[in-house]
Amino acid sequence: MPTDTQAPPPDNESYSQWGEDRIIWDYFKRRSDGVFLEVGANAPIRLSQTYLLEKRGWSGVLIEPQTQRYEELVAKRPGSRAIRCGAVSPDNVGGAYIKIPPAEQGGDVMSQVVMERVEGDGCRYEDVPLRTINDALEEAGVQHVDFASIDIEGMEIPALEGFDLEKYQPKLILVEDHMEDLSLHRYLKKRGYRFINRMGSNNWYAPAGFTDFTLENATPRFEQIRKFYLSMPFRKLRITLKRLRGKA
Repeated sequence: MPTDTQAPPPDNESYSQWGEDRIIWDYFKRRSDGVFLEVGANAPIRLSQTYLLEKRGWSGVLIEPQTQRYEELVAKRPGSRAIRCGAVSPDNVGGAYIKIPPAEQGGDVMSQVVMERVEGDGCRYEDVPLRTINDALEEAGVQHVDFASIDIEGMEIPALEGFDLEKYQPKLILVEDHMEDLSLHRYLKKRGYRFINRMGSNNWYAPAGFTDFTLENATPRFEQIRKFYLSMPFRKLRITLKRLRGKA
């Protein structure tokens, strides 16, 4: 039986891209009874934000639109509930396609939900249901969420619009944000969350005024200002140039 103070994982045990999973587990004081939500779960182990948590006793919901990845999650993540769908706002529930680029363009890691197929673009398409996060959590019987990770290639705000933060009250949210503007940051701030850290392309948020858990080495205030405001024009230019080179 797991305990509330399990021994730490080996120093080299991490499955997320930048070692976030170890920091997340420490943030929650190494609990063994937490509940997570990972939207855009993709592979069951590689680059997973939640696999280490599951190994340490957590359970949760994994939302993934790709059929092959969904089947892998079902087979390799027995401690969680995998649901195949795209996460959208309540106004967009229905059906669409998952667009999977060829390997040289990023493959399934760069897949995205689209409303139309484009013939001859070299991509693979699958039909996919569109549901709200609320609906998926209700199906899984989840009553609260401790940690939520959302990484769905620019569709984070529509997904959040279908996620009742007041009801589920996640104590930590990680969202992918390339920060071309402040729309995602403002969305979460308006709903009572404060920015506490950034690693790679992920911003970390905790409920404003929530002090039960603290994050060591959180991003200092000046660094927050630099990342959100001073660096934004240069970041937008860099992203624009990258896109133009991709079209060349």
